[in-house]
Amino acid sequence: MAIMLFIYLIIRLVIEKKEFLNIYRMICLLVSFLSILNVLFCPGNQKRGISEMTHWFPTFDHLSFWDKLLIQLDNIASNLIVNHNLMGIFLLLLLARAVQKRQSLSIILSGLAIMLSKISESLISKPLDTIVKHSSGKEFNYNITSMLLAPSLIFIIILGLVVFIIILLYGKSSKSLIAITSLGTTFATGMSLSLSPTLLASEDRPLLFLYFVIIFNCVVLLDDMIEFNKNKDKIVVKKISE
Repeated sequence: MAIMLFIYLIIRLVIEKKEFLNIYRMICLLVSFLSILNVLFCPGNQKRGISEMTHWFPTFDHLSFWDKLLIQLDNIASNLIVNHNLMGIFLLLLLARAVQKRQSLSIILSGLAIMLSKISESLISKPLDTIVKHSSGKEFNYNITSMLLAPSLIFIIILGLVVFIIILLYGKSSKSLIAITSLGTTFATGMSLSLSPTLLASEDRPLLFLYFVIIFNCVVLLDDMIEFNKNKDKIVVKKISE
């Protein structure tokens, strides 16, 4: 939560610049930064981290930073695409909104993102399941992480497409800003767990904020589509009456 708040405030600072600078927000920024430092350097947290690593992932320190990022990236992808299919629902709603607005490029990109998510389903689960199975043992085959590269690249492309489609649909508006920053902030929070040996043992609990944000954006898309149809019906009724 400290990381989420810190990233959110930094984004607000970049966007608002001088308007951001008031006592309350600066205190929030300072508190969130100190909270992150506390997690990183507090001796009690370090001891807890050692005990958790011994129990959950004994060879965690032998993994490279890149390997840890790959594991957590695929862990998030697996939960969003395979386990809960929230990404699939969100992409379908983006496609429906693109069709409603008759934006050809958005339709093509949404279709491409859906196709890539279906391809990634078969690539994610098996290597990630293997890592989960062997993570608690003292023997760990580090070559397994190389199998995560392809699904990771696909997932990154999907995320890039989502951002681009939102910009195409809403332009430089408050809706696109809220959607992109909320998704980006909560995703970054989930990725920060790649530095913890409990990145797999925690399952999808650290991703709850990301789930809420995706559901929120799905609701916004549905509301926009309903409002669009209402306005369209009003125009039709008005033309008939004339």
